[in-house]
Amino acid sequence: MSIDREPFEGFFEEDFNMYLPPKRKDRSYNDDRLLIKHRLHSLGELIAPGLKDAGLDLDFKTSLSHPYTFNKFSVDSQWVYFARQEKGTRALKKLFGEFLGKDLDMHYCHVILVAEINLTGVELTLKIHQQAWWDGQNVKNKCNEASARKELTDALNQQNGFILSIHNWKREYICGKLTQGDIVNYMKYYTPGDHWFHLRMTLPRETVIPMEAGFAEFASEKLARLAPIYKFIEWRKDNDCVFGGGQT
Repeated sequence: MSIDREPFEGFFEEDFNMYLPPKRKDRSYNDDRLLIKHRLHSLGELIAPGLKDAGLDLDFKTSLSHPYTFNKFSVDSQWVYFARQEKGTRALKKLFGEFLGKDLDMHYCHVILVAEINLTGVELTLKIHQQAWWDGQNVKNKCNEASARKELTDALNQQNGFILSIHNWKREYICGKLTQGDIVNYMKYYTPGDHWFHLRMTLPRETVIPMEAGFAEFASEKLARLAPIYKFIEWRKDNDCVFGGGQT
């Protein structure tokens, strides 16, 4: 069944206020959060073409808009996120077998690109899910080579306004100022399977609200610029630093 959604016109003050502590677990706000979910979907439709032009053929979905077991019955934020298509998981499933291959069915359990709204603002991020050890281990192993560390360092330093961090740790690596030594240090402590990998730009609500519909173009451009880093990280048959299949 098709859903009628309004064109994306930006985010509003009341959208951010949906994540105030008294409202996060309150089911009476489900309809309001559903409107934000539709708004995020419309935003995703505007972001997707820019990602495709950048060489990323990804599917997108939106997160839960109501309290449920998966969000610990608290909607602290909502997102639209882009991840590899089902066809992109087939090669991994063959390697993992039937039992472990089920982990790949969770659409968000991969390297993903995200636009997330929360109480204080909007974050644009490239994340590796903490359970997506295949993507995390791929980039970690790849960075054992000096040439790859230089490639990643150079790509990250082109992302002004983004910050690299591990999980919920306080240490931050500022893009534009990174050295190869920073990448060595990051990979020393980053543990795929245990930690989230975060590359994020944080925009306060006071910046986002006046942008209105123009936020879509801004978000599309910023996320599309992350395409080289996404491709560097993503496990593929031609970018395999985990199972010994080779890389380009």
